[in-house]
Amino acid sequence: MERKAFIQLSTIGGIGLTLPMASWLNSCSPKTEPTHSAEFKKLTFDLLKDWCDGMIRVQVLDPSDTKVHGMLKCPACDVVHARSMDAVYPFLHMAKATGEKKYLEAGIAAFEWERNVSLPDGSWSNGLDPKSWNGTTIFGAIALAEALYYYSDLLDDVRHERWKDRLGQAAEFIYGKFTISFTNINYPATAVYGLNLIGRVLNNDSYIKRSKELAEEVKAYFTEPNCLLFGEGKPSDKRSAKGLPAVDLGYNVEESLNSLVMYALHENDEDLLKLITKSLNSHLEFMLPDGGWDNSWGTRQFKWSYWGSRTTDGCQPAFGMMAHKNPALGTAAVRSTELLRRCTADGLLHGGIHYLSHEIKPCVHHTFSHSKNLAVMLDHWDHLPEINTTAPLPRTTADGIKYFPELDTNLFARGDWRGTVTAYDAIYKDGHYRQATGGALSVLYHNRVGLLCAASMAIYKLVEPYNQQPNPGKILPLPPVWKHLRTMCGTAIYLIGGNHDLRRYRGENTVKCKSTTQEHRK
Repeated sequence: MERKAFIQLSTIGGIGLTLPMASWLNSCSPKTEPTHSAEFKKLTFDLLKDWCDGMIRVQVLDPSDTKVHGMLKCPACDVVHARSMDAVYPFLHMAKATGEKKYLEAGIAAFEWERNVSLPDGSWSNGLDPKSWNGTTIFGAIALAEALYYYSDLLDDVRHERWKDRLGQAAEFIYGKFTISFTNINYPATAVYGLNLIGRVLNNDSYIKRSKELAEEVKAYFTEPNCLLFGEGKPSDKRSAKGLPAVDLGYNVEESLNSLVMYALHENDEDLLKLITKSLNSHLEFMLPDGGWDNSWGTRQFKWSYWGSRTTDGCQPAFGMMAHKNPALGTAAVRSTELLRRCTADGLLHGGIHYLSHEIKPCVHHTFSHSKNLAVMLDHWDHLPEINTTAPLPRTTADGIKYFPELDTNLFARGDWRGTVTAYDAIYKDGHYRQATGGALSVLYHNRVGLLCAASMAIYKLVEPYNQQPNPGKILPLPPVWKHLRTMCGTAIYLIGGNHDLRRYRGENTVKCKSTTQEHRK
């Protein structure tokens, strides 16, 4: 399709945009075989469309004011999320899929707003303050590159060339700045795919070469014996007092591993694929039966949102694209998407499973970030393996204890109970905050009830002010208490403070604790 043909089609034969363009085009094409994994594809498309509609509802459209025109106004936060321009990619995908002009207009407006955070060195700042962090340029560059790679035919020639030029400026910043130890591992790991993609879009072999160099270096960032990706600390090779590496499940499964998988598949990097396969299977152990990610112990747990991490993109590409290696990886992709749908209301993804019931507003960052990976899945659908839920998740069938020595963390399972006890002592960076440790129960889950207990920071702090959602009202930690809890399934639980004694009695699981807090003994 020639550029501008998208708009011109709206005038053909009086069809306008009342009939979805995809349907109109299909009616003019030979019939094709039914798509595979149809149920999952429908779930993915419907959720992406819902999110795009939700983002349009909070998008500011005021062409007379370029400072706000196109930005997504967050219902929950007092800051402007500068990365909202990333929504250009999912918006353009939906424009092509439906033929509806509103998505094209939203996508163009979303990206054109980038001028408000564009810096002279080619980067984009993560906030309106030009001195704010600009490493997030890699994510905006990937979103723009994907949009240009798949949907350049929706743009007029002038805009297409201007966007390509802007991508080139961002690429030069990334090329000159990103090394394997530049910062947290999620940045260079993402650049492995990002530079490869941008090199193909801009026909620049130097970017592709750099991506291959980073791909070789990242192979040293997997733990023994479970091949968990590490490097989510300051600095990335930081070790704890116990000598443990900095690992964060949320960033790994929803960001870094996606890029490594997509690069390795495209380049047919067999060594990296072998490493990633083992890594994905180890990370899979931490998915709870309802699709939640158990990142109760991770170094960046302050951004844990149960379905993943606040500003990452979702696990669907890594786990879905590798389902041919292990069908349970496909199950994880489906279960995660189902959980994202469960946490969505009015077209926006909420920050956890209880946000709706507690009437906490959604941060728009969740939606525009995660919408990108749903678009990735749909754009790669013809090349994906069969994805369904026939293979059970490891934690669904688990029984007993599985220990991860590089995390000093145990996953336990008995009957319908699932839980995590952690003594992991690695922290993201020095400060008055940290995740659960010291042999603490950090997650407790029951198959018939769902999540019962999830650890948070002892004191909730905005470690990344631009990237965390302020909690409404006064936030109190849950200290040890004398508290007997009878669940709906008839199991007794005693919440613990310090030392845990997990055992069976009368056919039930018991966890006991004693409080030393005068206030809670009353």
